[in-house]
Amino acid sequence: MKKENKISFWLCKELWIKTQGILNSLQAEKSEFFISELKQKELKPNFSGSEISRDLLAIGSIPMFIIVASRAAIGDHTPYVKEILLAGLFLFIFFIFSISILKIKPQNHLARTIIIYIFTILFYNNKNFTFFASFLLFLVFISVFYLKYSKKSIFTGAIYGLISSALSFYILKIF
Repeated sequence: MKKENKISFWLCKELWIKTQGILNSLQAEKSEFFISELKQKELKPNFSGSEISRDLLAIGSIPMFIIVASRAAIGDHTPYVKEILLAGLFLFIFFIFSISILKIKPQNHLARTIIIYIFTILFYNNKNFTFFASFLLFLVFISVFYLKYSKKSIFTGAIYGLISSALSFYILKIF
């Protein structure tokens, strides 16, 4: 090996060792900084009732509504898809009516949860699933009260969900 190659190899090796030393010291300082920050903040898991309640209300979210309709669309279940979508349309009409004329903002998450509840138990037609879905619906009702929505909003949302489901179900059974 040439002397020049040995020197360049040695320089590269020394540079590598020094770089590793600098990186290790920076990593140690960074770790100490983050550990001290964590000790100061005393991070705790956030399992508050309001967070769990908001998560339960997500059952009645628009994306969940679309997921349920999409699930029913898989296979030959078009009557259920039509019922869910028609109930959603009725709910939207009731919402516009309620906001513009009655000046009441209904709890739409609860209304959509009721629609999803009714049509999924009809879709699956299973006692165990009905029990589970009923338990979830019960928890959603507790959640809307826990999050301190007005009783008028909760009542209006529940009624709109029931009426939308019933209208959709019976209109599509007749036609």
